[in-house]
Amino acid sequence: MLLRPAEPDDAMAVAHVHVRSWQKAYRTLIPDDFLDGLRPEDRAQRYTFGSPDPRQPWTVVAEEAGVIHGFATTGPGRDSDLPDDGELYAIYVDPGQWGRGIGNALISAARARLRDLGFRQAALWVLAGNVLAERFYRLDGWAPDGVRRRQVSFLTGGRGPHSRFGEQGVGFGRRILPAPTTSTKFSWPPT
Repeated sequence: MLLRPAEPDDAMAVAHVHVRSWQKAYRTLIPDDFLDGLRPEDRAQRYTFGSPDPRQPWTVVAEEAGVIHGFATTGPGRDSDLPDDGELYAIYVDPGQWGRGIGNALISAARARLRDLGFRQAALWVLAGNVLAERFYRLDGWAPDGVRRRQVSFLTGGRGPHSRFGEQGVGFGRRILPAPTTSTKFSWPPT
């Protein structure tokens, strides 16, 4: 498994992972008709991979034999109450690849990237009811910080409760980003 920065040509492959992940993970949380109508072609147009500007979102992909199996996107925090925090904007793994450690590799790379940008803490948001995501983040050291919000989703057009996890979602909470103890070279498994 290779972890590498996303490139503009990766947009459609990342969009396929994004859509399949949403359709599986959010099946009971978002209306079926919306999930069934998601199209990678629409999603791919939203990505801006390859920007050298550290204030812009940065995406790392997990690739194996030329196939992208997952991605994580990070950047500066967007919440006004956490002006000095970084943020994990998104992390998704193709459902057929769940349980292989790809999510762990991606979140580790995302933390390293935020740390390299000078952030000492980060936040993420989790859609209310996404128990699997909450468990994943808790196992990685994230903790809810008690902040919740209802927001108009840029994808669904509807309102959905979120909690902050020191990362993003239904305000799940925050996580201290300790100094790395190993190389931040993007490869999996670790060398």
